[in-house]
Amino acid sequence: MNTKRKSPRDFDQLISSIKLSEPWQGQLYAITLAIFDKGIFTKQDFMLCFRKNLSKKVGLQSLDYDDDFFLAWLVSLESIIIDLKLGLPVELNELKSKLRTAFLNAQHGKPVKFSS
Repeated sequence: MNTKRKSPRDFDQLISSIKLSEPWQGQLYAITLAIFDKGIFTKQDFMLCFRKNLSKKVGLQSLDYDDDFFLAWLVSLESIIIDLKLGLPVELNELKSKLRTAFLNAQHGKPVKFSS
């Protein structure tokens, strides 16, 4: 079931409203917090990019808390990484391809093994 709510204005409001329903969503959240803790970019920088990407997916007035919400989050994180020249689009695409292959080759119930 999709839930509609007003778009959050700051990161703290955002995290108080999210529901993590898949492991990858929690991992994305944890990665984002680790990046904030390292001082690589700010919550405000992230939210500017996130709101822009989210509005492209679900409209300016409300948002859908399904995979589209977290896909917009992922696109935002990737955009900032590329803008700060911490990674290139081709590198991110190669990494995603390797992760996808590792995931598809993993036995059900076993950890995904990935080597860079």
